[in-house]
Amino acid sequence: MACRCHGRSAVGDDRRTSIPSAVTESIDVGDVFGVATVQHGERLLDPPYARRDASVAKPLAKVGPYELVGRFPSSRTTMVFLAHKTSQFGIIRRAVVKWAGRQLDSFADSRRMLLDEARVIAFLEHPNLVKVLDVAEDAAGMYLALEYVPGPDLRRVLSELMKRSESLPWPLACYVAIEVLHGLAHAHGAAGPDGAPLD
Repeated sequence: MACRCHGRSAVGDDRRTSIPSAVTESIDVGDVFGVATVQHGERLLDPPYARRDASVAKPLAKVGPYELVGRFPSSRTTMVFLAHKTSQFGIIRRAVVKWAGRQLDSFADSRRMLLDEARVIAFLEHPNLVKVLDVAEDAAGMYLALEYVPGPDLRRVLSELMKRSESLPWPLACYVAIEVLHGLAHAHGAAGPDGAPLD
């Protein structure tokens, strides 16, 4: 399950959680989280580890309606891609696609885990948790498409700060921890359609 936590320099979207000005007034959030790129007039933080190289997706070029444009660090059993879905009107939506191929001996376990993840996330509605966009199966395998949240993950942020012999400013560290806990509290307190807790 993925949590999300946006800095005000990352995405100009009032619907999403933003870092309070009291926390950021003495912190250069853009410097902490890396260099922003400009796309369609928005300042987005694009993770460099999502390598934009079509060759990394070979022999896969597409999974369902999703064109694979980059690859994130993955496990042995499930591959994780940055993907684009283009509508009939040319509108492009980015997503994270988790894919398990049938050729793997572990496919049955991977399939079950993807389905369990999709079922649980589908019941969660919280600004700090990503949403399920799609889940499907075909002759090649099974995929789960999740909402893509631009920006580096916390591991990369901490790694970059360590290289500079720095640490995350404590007001920002507290804010991130609190927002993650809000998301986890919602997830652990959520119930299914029968009222039973989600496992």
